[in-house]
Amino acid sequence: MESHSRTISNVDFRLTGVFSYKALVAWRPLAVFSPLVVVTYHVRVTSKWTDFELVTPAANGTEISNLCPDVEYSLAWSASTSDRSTSPTRLAFLTFRTKPDFDLPPPSNLNATWFNEGFRLHWQTNTSCPSIYNISYCQTDKTGIDLKTSCYGAALLSNTTNVSTTIDDRYLVPAATYEITVKNEWNNDRSDPISVRNGLYPTIVRFYFSNDSTDNLFRLHCFATGYPVPTLRLTRHDKVFSSSPSCHTHRLQIQCSFPLTSNAAAATTSSLYRCSAENELGTANASVRVESPPSPRSGSR
Repeated sequence: MESHSRTISNVDFRLTGVFSYKALVAWRPLAVFSPLVVVTYHVRVTSKWTDFELVTPAANGTEISNLCPDVEYSLAWSASTSDRSTSPTRLAFLTFRTKPDFDLPPPSNLNATWFNEGFRLHWQTNTSCPSIYNISYCQTDKTGIDLKTSCYGAALLSNTTNVSTTIDDRYLVPAATYEITVKNEWNNDRSDPISVRNGLYPTIVRFYFSNDSTDNLFRLHCFATGYPVPTLRLTRHDKVFSSSPSCHTHRLQIQCSFPLTSNAAAATTSSLYRCSAENELGTANASVRVESPPSPRSGSR
């Protein structure tokens, strides 16, 4: 059978329409092929995110769908004949960029969970196309009658309908409340704002032993910080020590005094006490050893 390789390249290719999610291409043979030979056209579509091929016997063009907005694509045409006397021959090559989708709804179902001095964010979109999401988080301080709002931002590139990311930078104020919103790169509409207070890992600032001669009581004092404000627990040799502490909290701080009677103190000589500060982020520990006879204000360890 006669080869048609000399006529395959004799085709006029055109890009006739570009939209946000599709493109229209057309081609017109400039030579007449034998009716016994079917020419199959191949359209290779590539971008940073996709690589697929359309195969069609249509002689006038096709629609390329399932594209993403505001993405640069490359198209490469090739053709082959039904008699297999020729391998696919490249015919043309061009690039184009799809249009942005300014009607894309803003991200929805935004939620946040906090961890030590940071947030974990999650939201949903109605497209799996790659998009840059702009995250804004603002914190307001009140000093007297003055209000000062500090806003920061972050950007995230994602190509999934369920997006997750972490915000953790040095500008975040520990245990501060932030208002967070997210928007996509094309639409000025933001997600519904949410408020979240980031956490603070517990820290024991001081743990020490004292003797109050006025009421003949020995006391263990534990001072810790964290958010949520941690709970304090006293153990002796890794067993919970029964005591009714006097506790005071202020903002992110808690201080408890665990009383010991003089008899109890004498009975627990050379004992290792441990204070544990615990919140949802974790636990911090500090220990002090009470010797016999008890010495006032023994140092913490």
